Amino acid sequence: MTGRLLLDHVGPQISLQDRGRPGLMRYGIPPSGPMARICHRVLSSALGGENLTCIEASLGGLTAIWHGPPVTAAFVGGRFDIALGEQVLAPWSVFEISPGQSLKVKAGKAGAWGYLGLLGDWDVPSWQGSASAHVPSAINGAMLTSGAEIRIQNPKMIPSLKATLPVPDFAEAPTHLDIVMGPQDGFFDPETQKTLLQSPFKVSARGDRMGRRLVGERLPINGTLTMPSEALMRGAVQIAGDLQPTILLADHQTTGGYPKIATLSTASTEKFVQARPGDPIQFRAICVEEAIQSRRKLEREVVRYLAQIPTYRGSLQERLARSNLISGVINAQKDPAQTSSD
Repeated sequence: MTGRLLLDHVGPQISLQDRGRPGLMRYGIPPSGPMARICHRVLSSALGGENLTCIEASLGGLTAIWHGPPVTAAFVGGRFDIALGEQVLAPWSVFEISPGQSLKVKAGKAGAWGYLGLLGDWDVPSWQGSASAHVPSAINGAMLTSGAEIRIQNPKMIPSLKATLPVPDFAEAPTHLDIVMGPQDGFFDPETQKTLLQSPFKVSARGDRMGRRLVGERLPINGTLTMPSEALMRGAVQIAGDLQPTILLADHQTTGGYPKIATLSTASTEKFVQARPGDPIQFRAICVEEAIQSRRKLEREVVRYLAQIPTYRGSLQERLARSNLISGVINAQKDPAQTSSD
């Protein structure tokens, strides 16, 4: 059996993504994958999988119509406004789509990226073991457009997966970013490095899946650039000719020759992707050990959240029935501590 998801309206920078292609940068192949990797991980877990293909939604939103049998779906990421027909859904939820129903996703009060998954076998191209599109090069596809159709083989409906999930703190946009200085901080004099750490910046509207530009005080490069092109990594804070910071993200190029004044910690990178244009940003310098510890702390929080997903499944009545609300009380008519002679 085959179902079809018709994308009636698609905003900019929306693409198909899964975990991506890690480990291939040595061959000049960018990793791609989700901008908000933790959100994709939660989506996969909420639908009972590990690395599901999904639609990565941007602030431009989308409207999709399902043509097929009832199917279990989920949306995770940010605080988008989600409507299934006339029904308003929680920003993070697992739900069922009936034949002919429309799903509308639009920018809500927070967040920049969200993920829509449907249970079944997605009939989409795959390259190097991944369905992720590298948007700048159109490797394995480009951005999705209005009118596109995604075919899903063997769509599944599993009512027991239905859930309303809380939005965790670790998935919220930050007000500050932790950075480790370098590797090319030597191209910037001490006063410029001080400016980076003490001056406020704002997220620019200029950006895409390759990276996001910040605007604020100029960060002049000291002397003539002599550094060769070298490998790049996600979270690098690169200073190009406009002397403003650009933070490299999921679709970043594999090599480059602009100096990197600093590198975001992994924990800060995961939060930064949900920042919106105009959001204020303040940098804070930490050491490598602190960055490692923050990464480990984040992983503990994510693992704990994933383990709690089953407790959010079902209706409110079903969740209450699973909860031991008042320890020791098993009968509303009689105190179990009382004896029969009472």
